[in-house]
Amino acid sequence: MAANGASVDRAAIVAFVERHASPPPRGALASRLVDPESRSDPTAGTDDLLRHYGIAGDDAFEFMEAFGKDFDVDLSGYRWIFHHNDEGYHLSFIRFHSASRAVARIPISIDLLLAAAKSGVWPVDYPQGVMEWAVRRQRAWERAGMTVFLGFVASILLSIVWLSAEHRAAC
Repeated sequence: MAANGASVDRAAIVAFVERHASPPPRGALASRLVDPESRSDPTAGTDDLLRHYGIAGDDAFEFMEAFGKDFDVDLSGYRWIFHHNDEGYHLSFIRFHSASRAVARIPISIDLLLAAAKSGVWPVDYPQGVMEWAVRRQRAWERAGMTVFLGFVASILLSIVWLSAEHRAAC
């Protein structure tokens, strides 16, 4: 459904969102995924759609890719880090910081999607240099976390080697 920018209206954007976004999750886990203040109608205009529907990571990338395709919007200027979290990495005891947590979040709203669809390009001007700084920060956290994890694994392996040597010496 490639849309002509001039003919796009709010109803077309709302229909797209309703097709591509699941209803907001409910329950205990949902309270951690969805902003509790986003219980208002997200189609009103300025509410953050991704936060309202609990869309992040690969789902957010797919949502934006589908938006660009359906409305023929050039998303080359889109910077995810300002709008949603990535999938992130985690070991059971280490949670690496997402680069998106280091920048101020810019909500993706019906109004923003409508402006993008009408102009054919992503309409947000981002601060210069912030994305690169946030990605460097995330990589530093990842390196620190992996260093701690590898040190832990190495200490376990050395303990096993030492214990097996002690056992052989005792026999």
